[in-house]
Amino acid sequence: HGVGCDEHAHPAVHTAHAVLTWASVAILSLFEIELLTLLAASGLRDFFSNVYYVLDIVIVSASLVLECVFYNTAGLSDLIGLVMFLRLWRLLRIGHAMFASTERASSTDNLKEVVRELRAELDLLSEWAEEEERASARAPPDDPGVDDIG
Repeated sequence: HGVGCDEHAHPAVHTAHAVLTWASVAILSLFEIELLTLLAASGLRDFFSNVYYVLDIVIVSASLVLECVFYNTAGLSDLIGLVMFLRLWRLLRIGHAMFASTERASSTDNLKEVVRELRAELDLLSEWAEEEERASARAPPDDPGVDDIG
């Protein structure tokens, strides 16, 4: 609750603040569960070798702890500003990850098309090779004795 704010004069604002704070805690808890699941699935070495995963877990964990510990503490505007900046950075990271996955999907589609074209070309070459093989099998064999005379 802000310094100098009369809780009794503006009860709707304080109720909204409490609701939004606990909604924030719920969302941060989901992010924390997601990151801990990723940690368990990928293993310690793989998880901690990715700088972005480490940064994400530090930001989410710190935000969650700070949100719970300093919920009723006034005068922490600098710390709250830092937490908001870190959350914004995390949001940008999520946006970047979505963009990167979309870009990869587009690249994958392009590769699939190239593979289809190469397979079609391979099929044509295989047909041509089979025709050449059949044609050479139908051709009469050369008579090796005729050229040697004479």
